[in-house]
Amino acid sequence: MDKLDRKILALYRHDTKISSENIGSAVGLSASAVQRRIKQLRSNNVIEKEIAQLNSGKFGIRMLFMINVDLIHERSSNIGAFEKKMQSDPCVLQCYYVTGETDFCLMIGVSSVEEFDRFTQHRLMSDDNVKSFTSSLVVRKSKTDLSAFIEHPASMDD
Repeated sequence: MDKLDRKILALYRHDTKISSENIGSAVGLSASAVQRRIKQLRSNNVIEKEIAQLNSGKFGIRMLFMINVDLIHERSSNIGAFEKKMQSDPCVLQCYYVTGETDFCLMIGVSSVEEFDRFTQHRLMSDDNVKSFTSSLVVRKSKTDLSAFIEHPASMDD
């Protein structure tokens, strides 16, 4: 990946519908060269998937919580069972198995404090393998993208 690829990604990540012509004029390439580079970025898995960013409010999500979960038993089967349970719950927007003081970090989206309470009661407190959990209400999203890696890569020569 070179500087031109990074410039293309910086534009493309904001709007995947942007034309190759517009990207090309911004980075100094032809539209066909931009298309070839984007195709190569896809095949190299730099672009993993192209998705629609949905407005969570339109789905009734009014509150986001970050929840750190500590399990009692950390065998592979226990971790897999917890992951499967979280993957099947529509409130769970993101689930990460992590290192450190806790085992999992979850991002959940709910419509109310009552729905948050139901989630914690049914998914966490009722799970015999959940030792403890802590939660934090997300007040504001400040940054949720990889722009720093595109615009200021630590490993790229200037």
